[in-house]
Amino acid sequence: MDQVPVVDLSKDEQAVVSSIKFALETYGFFYVLHHGVPPDLVSSMLHQSRLLFDLPQHVKESLSPFDPLLGIGYQGGSAQLLDKHSQKEADAKEGICFSSNAALPGGEWDEADPLANTQQQWPDEDTLPGFRPAAEQYFRALYRLQHRLHLLVDNAAGLNGVLAAHCTRPFCVLKPLRYAGTLSDPSRGRFGAGAHCDWGSLTLLATDEQRGLQIYLEEVGEWLDVPPKPGCFVVNSGDLISRWTNNSARSALHRVLIQAPQPRYSLAFFVYPDLGAVVAPAPHCVGPDRPPLYEPITVQQYYNLKIADSMQK
Repeated sequence: MDQVPVVDLSKDEQAVVSSIKFALETYGFFYVLHHGVPPDLVSSMLHQSRLLFDLPQHVKESLSPFDPLLGIGYQGGSAQLLDKHSQKEADAKEGICFSSNAALPGGEWDEADPLANTQQQWPDEDTLPGFRPAAEQYFRALYRLQHRLHLLVDNAAGLNGVLAAHCTRPFCVLKPLRYAGTLSDPSRGRFGAGAHCDWGSLTLLATDEQRGLQIYLEEVGEWLDVPPKPGCFVVNSGDLISRWTNNSARSALHRVLIQAPQPRYSLAFFVYPDLGAVVAPAPHCVGPDRPPLYEPITVQQYYNLKIADSMQK
């Protein structure tokens, strides 16, 4: 268990499914290669994110308030505390969110365009020219990729179509992040992002060249680095996959340690299945010797509980 596996999506589908199955059961994380998202698109979005976070604070604050239920808006530093047990300080990061919030109950969902009929907090074109088209293009590319990955994960996790059936109207949140160049010190409770599990089904992550992401290996009680790999996204399964599979697929604890005195940039794309879907261990994942580990809950209920718990009080 010395490194997270790389899944090459250009290979035979059965080989891909087998690789994802191993990754889900062993790490809860994997890299994806040959995913179809142009490298220039990722680079452009990272560049635009740097420009956005370099704006004066009052301009960034104008993209507030952060609306956690819609998944939009700017979150300044000290907004989140993801690990209340170990952290003495809030996460050393700021972010801004854009989402497919037409997927919310009562929204006017457009299957052809996840950003249609949505509410967003876009920076003005005069203030940050090119940001909105770059973000929209990136969002739509990641939306297509998440659909492909959900079908593969459904197969790999042995969910027999349960996951795929509940991903027809997914709630997706794109969150560009800037971690402050404040060195992390776990002994003092200081982290870029405290230890946590993701709350949805899948997260797709792109970062700059800086290391920082780590996952916890329960079997050995150690943290494993997940460094950036050229041409790859980092993908991890979240709590909802773990709940549907009755813990056969992992929702891995992970954190970010800032290891250099300079900002670190990343692009997190969080995916939640249909918000009205009821999540409970699938029937074929339970039995006399494998009792259900979770009570039923809707995706919306779980999201609301977790987002409220993560906010700095």
